[in-house]
Amino acid sequence: MHHSSDRDGLLSRYGPRRRLAWLRLGAMVALGFGQTVRAVTFEGKWGTLGEGNYGFHQPVGVAVGPTGDIYVADQDNGRIQVFTEAGIYKATLGHNPRTLSRPSCVLVDPAGYAYVSDGTDGIKKFRPNGTFFNGWRWRLNGTSAPLGLALTSPENGSYLLVVIYHSEKGAIVTDPHSGAVFSGGAFLNYEPFYWPEAIALAPDGDIYVADAALCRIEEFDSEHRFVRAWGKRGTGSGEFQAPSGLAVGAHGEVYVADKYNDRIQVFSADGVFQESWGERGAGNGKFYWPTSVAYNTTNGEVYVADSLNNRIQRFKL
Repeated sequence: MHHSSDRDGLLSRYGPRRRLAWLRLGAMVALGFGQTVRAVTFEGKWGTLGEGNYGFHQPVGVAVGPTGDIYVADQDNGRIQVFTEAGIYKATLGHNPRTLSRPSCVLVDPAGYAYVSDGTDGIKKFRPNGTFFNGWRWRLNGTSAPLGLALTSPENGSYLLVVIYHSEKGAIVTDPHSGAVFSGGAFLNYEPFYWPEAIALAPDGDIYVADAALCRIEEFDSEHRFVRAWGKRGTGSGEFQAPSGLAVGAHGEVYVADKYNDRIQVFSADGVFQESWGERGAGNGKFYWPTSVAYNTTNGEVYVADSLNNRIQRFKL
């Protein structure tokens, strides 16, 4: 899903990719398109192409654990690497022994259990100490590969929400302990979806889904009822070229990894464009296919999986 063949297929169906450059000043990225201008501070980066610690081969997923640790889905190396907030290596999951094949997304629950989307191998679950715990996969209406993951709040009962594609083109509700799909658990699988790739939950329970092929964000309430959609294919503010990652900030703002536009866009909870940063490149604050974004509630930083630059970048708004 994160290879050039997929990109070419998407673009052949949905039009050519156009680039839009943003102004970058030193360690600050200038923002504002008729909006209030803020500055995003580049805080650091880590990673390079390789197989050792700190080495990545297409890091396509990033998540924040309950203590602030950063989990990275290192797809073509078949593993999850764990780092401190500042990017200091701590551990590797799923590599020795080999229990992952092509991880695309990682999620960590409040108890420290990590859930990993591992292509057609389904979901893999790891204990807080990094050892493999369990795994499951589904055959619903056909072969299905899980992509985005989200977990509902414990006070409302913890349920794992899994974005899947192929035949379902939607999401299902599962038990995070057993992986069982709840009766009537399939949802959001209505006709407008084409390639749902990421999911995120707001503090009020609203659900956001990024449809990479239709280049838009869909919003649903906590009862899975459609609320609104925003975005279309393009390079302007509020437009997308394969939105592939989602995160929700402390104030309900929505961060979108706009993959082929090589930028991060930020929206209000109801989809109003706020700001954007990034352009194609290898310098600080630049991206080459940002595929995932995560918000750290412990320090307010934003982490981006900069997949083809084989690194993680972190920012402060």
